Amino acid sequence: MALCPQTADWLKSFGPYFTGVVALLIALFGEYMRRLTFKPTLNASASNQSPHCVMNKYYGTAERPHYSLRIAIENRGRAEAKEVEVLAKDLKRQRGEGNFEAVTDFHETYLSWSGLHDRVLGVLNPKMPKYCYLARVFWKDEHLPTSFCPQIPPPIEDYLGDVTRVAFPAPVGSERHQFFGPGRYRLTLRIGAANAKPVERVLKVHVTGRWPGVEPQNVGDVLEFGINP
Repeated sequence: MALCPQTADWLKSFGPYFTGVVALLIALFGEYMRRLTFKPTLNASASNQSPHCVMNKYYGTAERPHYSLRIAIENRGRAEAKEVEVLAKDLKRQRGEGNFEAVTDFHETYLSWSGLHDRVLGVLNPKMPKYCYLARVFWKDEHLPTSFCPQIPPPIEDYLGDVTRVAFPAPVGSERHQFFGPGRYRLTLRIGAANAKPVERVLKVHVTGRWPGVEPQNVGDVLEFGINP
């Protein structure tokens, strides 16, 4: 069927615009597919082993044995994550009957990146984990300064002795760490980035209250640290 001259002329004049529209649609669709395929995916890991859990003999210049706890933030996606933040959202503690209840004295706070002292990481590349400082488990002795020994209510859980305490980071705007006694804790983390969907992970931190000695020891006697399944 032959087109009338007017229709043929109209299609001919519209041809360049049609080509441009098709090219624009292909570009937009291609960018959409690229974002679906190449995107960051955030995750966290933790364990009783180095580099997540490290025993140190000194805090500053004084001999104050403690364990330093760090979590690894991983990007398991196929694109860099930008402006990554980690929020310690809420803390729960196991009570005598086994239930976990909110610790009302805990204040949520953003974690600092190890070695940077910043709360925002500009870029997290795939398969290149970075670490966040989470807490320290201190040996409580008579040499600890008063600022390390706030009034802590006695824990409800059963434990052997009370010679350790855990120090979580200070809330934003404060310089005072948040100290708690021995017990089983669950800490919810929210991990987010400017170009990634936030995810939540729950950490388990069990501080036994024991400290067998200052020399190298079995870390499991002092604490348990990891991701809650």
